[in-house]
Amino acid sequence: MKRLPPAAAIALIVGLIWLVPAQSLDTSDFQVPHSTSGLALAPPGKDPTPGPTPTCQPRKGVFIGTNRSERLEDYGDISVICGRGGNDTIIVRKLGTIVWGGPGNDTINTWQAAPEIANEIQAGEGRDKATVDRWDSWKGVESIRTTRKAGSPATSADANGLRYPAVQPRIQCRIVDGERRMLFEPTPQMRAADATSRVDWQSVAWSPVLTYYNPQTQQWEFVIQNEWLWDRTYDESISAFKGNVWRRFTTSEEWHLWFFANYPRFFFKVAVYYYHYAEAGVPANRVYAWVEQYAGEYATADGKACYFR
Repeated sequence: MKRLPPAAAIALIVGLIWLVPAQSLDTSDFQVPHSTSGLALAPPGKDPTPGPTPTCQPRKGVFIGTNRSERLEDYGDISVICGRGGNDTIIVRKLGTIVWGGPGNDTINTWQAAPEIANEIQAGEGRDKATVDRWDSWKGVESIRTTRKAGSPATSADANGLRYPAVQPRIQCRIVDGERRMLFEPTPQMRAADATSRVDWQSVAWSPVLTYYNPQTQQWEFVIQNEWLWDRTYDESISAFKGNVWRRFTTSEEWHLWFFANYPRFFFKVAVYYYHYAEAGVPANRVYAWVEQYAGEYATADGKACYFR
């Protein structure tokens, strides 16, 4: 096994994920050197903390209003409505929609007849009014009408007792279009920390780091870090959850990540940064951990790494 070329030679590609069916392959001899069980932390990435959370501004993938008074409505689950200016009427019908009202005297309706439809309102300048139900969360609204008994605000729980929910991704080790790829399927899943008696919302983000096993040093070594993706999500008090919609910080469009690992006869592993932003008395939280599940035709026999022949 020869030494891997310099890290700069490893191509990092970000794009939509396309999967190919797994093919049968005897992987009994694909054993991971020094399995991560009991290993120290993965080698650190170059960017351990994401940037500031995106705000309401024109971005691809976010439904944008104008500076005039208008009617805005979500058309799918986990939408983002950015009202901007004017005295807007905003109607929310879908699960997980976030409303940034913007300046103006807005009228916002997030009430739904279906149970456990969680939405968030962040009103802007002006005299805003909203009709909400017990699962909604709101800030900066001057006049609130609740269609059902709403949970009253409570002080944040002791920071030491907070749980920051995050579920690891699974790495698919596959060859797609002749390229050795490490795909995230499923992607990480993160929920807000449950800190009050109401439904809590929080901005979350993640970024993966690619490593390889160096037989000379007998260590897993850093290759490259992929970009950060963000989402805004609610806590586990709402059982209805369709998963995170991961967006780019630069455009807010929905985005998927993968790694190219076009070097045969090397072992590759991924570690992930998980980040919960500070929110209304809830401190920020960052975790960095190995991904422990690998699948697909080029996963090792113990499911702990990718090994491409």
